[in-house]
Amino acid sequence: MAGKKDKFLPKNYTDIEYIIFIHESECIFHKNNEDVVLKPSDAYIVPPKVKYQLKGITDFKGFHLITKEIKFDFFY
Repeated sequence: MAGKKDKFLPKNYTDIEYIIFIHESECIFHKNNEDVVLKPSDAYIVPPKVKYQLKGITDFKGFHLITKEIKFDFFY
């Protein structure tokens, strides 16, 4: 996963929980009118069926720790 400064990745949710890990730089995890700043080496457990969106504070890189069975729904 990678994002750009001041840009949002598509809003989405999943059917099961998973973990986001930030590798480089910073982003904002936005869900339910709550913002969580994620920095390098931060991990965040994403709950199932909660719409969320990531926004870059700077250009950032991270990855998802997920199972093969996960289903994403995106909202554009």
